[in-house]
Formats: sequence, structure tokens, C-alpha cells
Amino acid sequence: MTAAFVLLLSFSGTAQVEEGETENDSIHELPNLEADPNLFRFGQSSDLEAPKTEVEEDTGHSPTKATLLSLIPGGGQIYNDKWWKVPIIYGGLATSGYFIYDNNQQLRFWTNIINQRLDSTQTDEYEGIYSDNQLFTIQNSYRRYRDLSIIITVAIYGLQILDANVDAHLYNFDVSDDISLHWEPTFVADPRLGAVYGASFRIRF
Repeated sequence: MTAAFVLLLSFSGTAQVEEGETENDSIHELPNLEADPNLFRFGQSSDLEAPKTEVEEDTGHSPTKATLLSLIPGGGQIYNDKWWKVPIIYGGLATSGYFIYDNNQQLRFWTNIINQRLDSTQTDEYEGIYSDNQLFTIQNSYRRYRDLSIIITVAIYGLQILDANVDAHLYNFDVSDDISLHWEPTFVADPRLGAVYGASFRIRF
């Protein structure tokens, strides 16, 4: 984006009084200068506008294809040339998957202990250590942990699909940090003020 700022410095001629003139001194009038109307279109002149660059859309890179490929975790990231994200995705899925397995194993273990406690013919190994209410509390805790691990796993899977879709849309987006300031002197012929000198500033960001 280019913004043009014009700082006008006006210089006007002063009247000169000739020696020997009468009391009705006359002031020399400035010549009537005809100026091109295009000179007064500040901010619209082609000299003040930065060259416009058009970004050609890469029709061969499809967000839909990236989304479909990401149904296999990491597929969309590979399609978008974001290979470094693949280990992160699989690391997150593997970690959450491990907690699903571990919490489910603990849930089954404590469920079995509760069944032994409720069966009057059996004696569980935690008899006299945990009360019945404490066993139910432990069981419910591991059930919540397992369910939370499942939710996190689904969230990671969904986020990697969304990430692939967004990256595909921004695949051709220019993210360069080119910020520059340019200036150049300008000249405008004003029929009332005469010659007007100024400076044109261009900020590119």
C-alpha cells in the first residue's frame, strides 16, 4: 500500500518599487500562468502513485484439496509445504492417544476393584484402605480424565484440518516485511501563487 503526502512550500514574488515613481506606486503583477489541471490532482497523479503490482492467484493450489488431504493427519500440511508441522501434529495425537489408553486402563482396573468390593464372596486388595465412596471417586476421576483426553484428541485432529485449509488460502499471500520511505521534489505551477515547490513522500508497507 502506498500513501502519498505532498508538502507544499509556496514562494511568491514581492513587489518591487521603482525609484522616482509617484505616490501611486504600482505593484508588478505576476504573469498569468496556465497550469495543467492534472497537476492539482494531489494523491492521484501518476507521478505520486506507487506502481501497482498484481498478485497472480495460483489456481493449482486448492484449499479444498488441502482440506481433504488433511483427513489423513499431516497430509494437508505436506501439500502446503509446511512439513515442519507434521511432527507436531503426530506428537500431539500420540500424547493424547497415550492418555486415552492409560486412563481407560486405570478406569477398568478400579471398576474391577469396585465389583470385587460389591461381591460379598470376594475380598479386594484395597479392603481397609479405601472406603466404598473413595473407590467410586477414583473411578469417576479416571473416567473424566479419559473423556477429556478423547476431547483433546478430537480437537487436535480438527485443528490440523483447519490449519491446512487456512494455510492453503494464504499460500500466495505476500507476508514480506518491506517497509520503506521515499521522497522526491515536486513542482506545481499555480496561476495565483506562481511557482509552488514541494516534496512528495511515499510510504510503502
